[in-house]
Amino acid sequence: MTTSDNHYLTTKELADLLRIKERKVYDLVASGNVPYSRATGKLLFPLTEIQTWISSHGSGFVASAQKTIPKVALGSHDPLLDWAIRESRCGLATYCDGSEDGLARFSAAEGMIAGLHLIDPPTKQWNIEQVKKTNTHTNSVLIEFAWRERGFMLSRDSNLNTLSFTDLPTLRIVGRQPGAGAQTLFEFELHQQDIDIPTIQYSHLARTEADAAQAITMGKADIAFGVEVQT
Repeated sequence: MTTSDNHYLTTKELADLLRIKERKVYDLVASGNVPYSRATGKLLFPLTEIQTWISSHGSGFVASAQKTIPKVALGSHDPLLDWAIRESRCGLATYCDGSEDGLARFSAAEGMIAGLHLIDPPTKQWNIEQVKKTNTHTNSVLIEFAWRERGFMLSRDSNLNTLSFTDLPTLRIVGRQPGAGAQTLFEFELHQQDIDIPTIQYSHLARTEADAAQAITMGKADIAFGVEVQT
């Protein structure tokens, strides 16, 4: 076995050193039982710390139990996903407080899945760049679940027959919490339309799509940037 010049081992090199399969190395990382770094976007193992870690596993050492990941769905509140979880009777609880919050909690192994819809302004891609920047626990994958259509939600009694982004500074708007995918996309669209964010009047904060719709119905705001739900 050879080591890299900066004295970090790759996954394969560590597997060779320990005489185990690479899959077992990923399990050790997921359980937090081995020192590692993901600074470059891939798993690297500091040789000095690995040698210390091996020495600490001498006679009489009892390995710590692998952390159990809670059966919780995190991240963005999506009406379709919410319905699917209920109808499947899979037993997952939900804690939906925005895409960024869900990704951070998923990275900390506080849930089994996280719903995301985060746009990356430079590339205009969804989710991939944000996940790359996050130290998610191993054996996680991105799955395309659904495509969503977004637009302005307004009351049936509203006299706003036509509406554009240039009208927004004159209206009361339902905002979403910082880190929510909807809010990130909304601010991205404002920037695309050369509208200054400070000119927007947020009269209500909603943490879910349902809360945003309810705020409109109750007259707390004129419009919300919401997702279309087919019925």
